[in-house]
Amino acid sequence: MKYLLLGICALLLAACPTQGSTTTRRPALDKPAIEPDGTFWDAVAAAEAGDARRFQYLLSVRFMHESIMPDMPRNFGKTAEDAEKEELRLTEELKPHAERQRKLAAGYMKMLQDRIAGNFVECEAPVYQIQYRGDYNLARGPNHARLTVTFRVKREPPKGVPAEPHSLTVLFVQDYEMWRIDGFEPDPLKGAFSR
Repeated sequence: MKYLLLGICALLLAACPTQGSTTTRRPALDKPAIEPDGTFWDAVAAAEAGDARRFQYLLSVRFMHESIMPDMPRNFGKTAEDAEKEELRLTEELKPHAERQRKLAAGYMKMLQDRIAGNFVECEAPVYQIQYRGDYNLARGPNHARLTVTFRVKREPPKGVPAEPHSLTVLFVQDYEMWRIDGFEPDPLKGAFSR
């Protein structure tokens, strides 16, 4: 019996992987694990559910600040630390404008609802601009990305009605481990929420 247990232990040890472990150093991600298209699909889900609070969470502080207070200065500096300090300052300046932030989120959510209604939605691969890196060469700071989204009509339109697809570019900024929506091109609501 003793030899049987020793044999089983030897087989179990042999079955364990010999390369790597939970403490093995792995290459750092060169961008956050949740990609911009993941954030976009979260925004689509929030829009379909009519959840403006959830949609607002996906918008960047800088986008809301620029939309609500376009004439106020914003300076993100040259380092990730400078950008983090500026984000905190902008967050403080936005606090008295909570209602305007809610309206902004509801407005952009409605814009997205109108775009996705009755359409197929296709996302191209995100295009990254990674400028800032932290420890272990990990992307950190206000890095940017762009995502082109195309909306195609689901059903054949009536004769004489064009069924041209239309596109929207969604801009993103990195906020720690996630990407937040930082703007739209074209932006039909630009200036609609400024004070």
